Amino acid sequence: MSGILVVDDEEGILTVLNRILELLMPGYDISTATNGLTAWQQLQQRSFDLLLTDQYMPGMTGLELAQQVRDKLPELPIVLMSGITDGHIEAEAQKLGLVGFLSKPFSVHQLRELLESILIPA
Repeated sequence: MSGILVVDDEEGILTVLNRILELLMPGYDISTATNGLTAWQQLQQRSFDLLLTDQYMPGMTGLELAQQVRDKLPELPIVLMSGITDGHIEAEAQKLGLVGFLSKPFSVHQLRELLESILIPA
């Protein structure tokens, strides 16, 4: 089964994103992780079609997780989310080849458009 891994240290955001993604992407198994280390462990145990990660988390930032993923799983699409708009972070995300950046708070419409552009072939 196809899967999406969502990483955020805020449980409330994970719960909301999980429900939204279940509705928007019914053919996908949605998995969650509350930190980069747990996400990395999940990524080593099974394959995913998309990684959606928060930037600011204790222990490992979203960009640090993205760098690890790029080294081992270069084809995995990664989207970075952040509540803090920072041109440096967006530039680093582009350098790492991330497929998208979502500025929190974002709308369901913005999320759907991004997901469709990444996961649904044209």
